[in-house]
Amino acid sequence: MAKHNFLFPLDADSRPGAVKPFREGDTDFTVPNMDVSGGAELLTNLPLKATEVYNQYGQDRLGDVLISKVRGHAFADKAGSLYVEESDDGNSWSTVKSIDVKKHELGDTGWVYLSKRYYRFRYVNGNLEQSDFALYQSLGSGEQDVRVSGGFEAPSLDIPADGLPVKALKTITSESFLEEQVIKAGESIYLNIDAAGHQLGLAIYLYEKTNLSVRMTYIIPGTSNYTLRGYEDVIVLENNDRDAQKVDLLAASPRLMLTNNGETDVKIKNLVVTHFL
Repeated sequence: MAKHNFLFPLDADSRPGAVKPFREGDTDFTVPNMDVSGGAELLTNLPLKATEVYNQYGQDRLGDVLISKVRGHAFADKAGSLYVEESDDGNSWSTVKSIDVKKHELGDTGWVYLSKRYYRFRYVNGNLEQSDFALYQSLGSGEQDVRVSGGFEAPSLDIPADGLPVKALKTITSESFLEEQVIKAGESIYLNIDAAGHQLGLAIYLYEKTNLSVRMTYIIPGTSNYTLRGYEDVIVLENNDRDAQKVDLLAASPRLMLTNNGETDVKIKNLVVTHFL
């Protein structure tokens, strides 16, 4: 079996940074694959003064991959508090999760699922100046996640022989649609979706900024294009190339209408649909 060693490289102030594995017998570093959940990125290791606050710059969840969850780890030689916050506009922030970080103990927020466009980590130091401090973030997206309802941290379950009841689990799955699809100026395209939960997340990515709307209605069961109600706006792009929204579903058969309101044809990178149970 291959063995791996780990080294904590030092920064300019001789404080340890993020761990990097390298192959036994070699001196070249191997950077972990970051497209899977669990990779941790060092945000800061600069010690804070008494009552000082570290605010991460607001991070946009929209990109080539939609970030669905984040996780924070913090270690310090003095007690403090770690907050996960989210925002619709990057200016007004609300707390999604907070933990107390005890001195000389590694604090862990656990995976925190996001619903707004921007997120950030905020750390508030206690009444004593730190000598040692490290704050890490992990990001997750695109994979299916299973978590136990009820807010338990790292739960231990006794699973019956016939399995867990479906209502005991919450799942989140993401699908990608309309990749490289072109919508001509002034025209619309349609997409029927089989919803797997009670909420739907929609994220649209284009190759260029334009005016485009994503509207939604519901299909009458047993038909392909007869709708229960009129279309309602979910996403409206005005000279923009991306946006994401989360909506409550009224039925399990949503139908999307994407309309190019610009003056030139537009190509879609992809439309990411996330199912929330």
